[in-house]
Amino acid sequence: NATQAAIRAGYSQKTARSIGKENLTKLDIRDAIDQALAERAAKVEVDQQYVISRLVEVVERCLQRRPVMNITGKQVQDEDGKNLWTFNAVGANKALELLGKHQGMFVDRVVHGGALELIVTLPQVDR
Repeated sequence: NATQAAIRAGYSQKTARSIGKENLTKLDIRDAIDQALAERAAKVEVDQQYVISRLVEVVERCLQRRPVMNITGKQVQDEDGKNLWTFNAVGANKALELLGKHQGMFVDRVVHGGALELIVTLPQVDR
């Protein structure tokens, strides 16, 4: 995060939050961050498509739409020779939640039930 980065860069803890936020608006710093993130993503070969496709796979497996497979790609069987299928509601719900958030389907809203007081201070004008 920007605050911790500012502290690691030598700024004081008192000013690190504002400095960190300010530094993110500087194009050269933003470009360096974007470049580092792109290099890391390329190195580990993880991008949005990878994450989304894995979440879809988790949903399919958790909802029994895919069989349980072993590491070699063969379907796992129980002691009686029956192919294993599993249902995992928790895993399916979490993967669907993450996919929904990615699609912007869920928006956190803050409901304010109290009164607001607005104080407007006008600048003094010399005449």
